[in-house]
Amino acid sequence: MSNIERGAAKESPWRELIGRQVASGLSVRAFCRQEGVGEPSFYFWRRKIRTRDAEPAPAATPAFVPAVVREVPRGAESILVEWDPGLRLRLPATISAAWVAALLRAVAAGGER
Repeated sequence: MSNIERGAAKESPWRELIGRQVASGLSVRAFCRQEGVGEPSFYFWRRKIRTRDAEPAPAATPAFVPAVVREVPRGAESILVEWDPGLRLRLPATISAAWVAALLRAVAAGGER
């Protein structure tokens, strides 16, 4: 079982409990006493869940991005990477593939055009 699955398994009952407290109209102290739950644990999980819910969902990263790679002619000073309509990157012909990949990831993540 992964850490994410374990976290979700622990979080789920607390989400339900916090929802029941809100619906009950009772104070946190009265609700926790009635349910036999420690107040510090209740407040911890309520804060943790609120923080998680406020975080933006991670952007989906495509598993595959099609690319056409053409041979760079000998003596070429630069290469042109065309991506999406209107997006062009002119790079030195000596640039490493790792740098090209990093640039493309940055653009995909929302870099300025």
